[in-house]
Amino acid sequence: MRYKIVLICLFLLLLSGCLDGRDIKRNLTMGNVTQSIKGQSIKLSEKGKINEPFVVLDNVKPYGYRIGNSVSNDESVNLLVYVFQSEKARGEARESFNERSQNANLITYPNIYEKKNIMIVYFNESEVDRSFDEQLKKTIQNMGNPTFS
Repeated sequence: MRYKIVLICLFLLLLSGCLDGRDIKRNLTMGNVTQSIKGQSIKLSEKGKINEPFVVLDNVKPYGYRIGNSVSNDESVNLLVYVFQSEKARGEARESFNERSQNANLITYPNIYEKKNIMIVYFNESEVDRSFDEQLKKTIQNMGNPTFS
């Protein structure tokens, strides 16, 4: 009997040693992002992963979207969503993005929204597009909440 109790205790000790911070602190997924954006009633047209050198950050290709009223044939993108492996990777990529943006001759400066391992870059192209700023801020705040998980 004593032998079984010792085995059970060792097994539980072994299992608890396998846990680390990554299991407790979960990363966000692309599903969290799209569900959160849809929760703000933002019209979203997916354009797929973007493989242009300027927007690929630390080997992470962003998902491209068109938000707002757009022509169905319009292939341009005004929203980039990056899903990184960790918050640290996101922070390093943000620094890289800032450097690239300073060296580029951008027509509009992007709005950047971050939470955990997610970075959203929104290029507002007109005054009308600025209205999405508040909705995207709410999207980031709600992302990862139980309602949006």
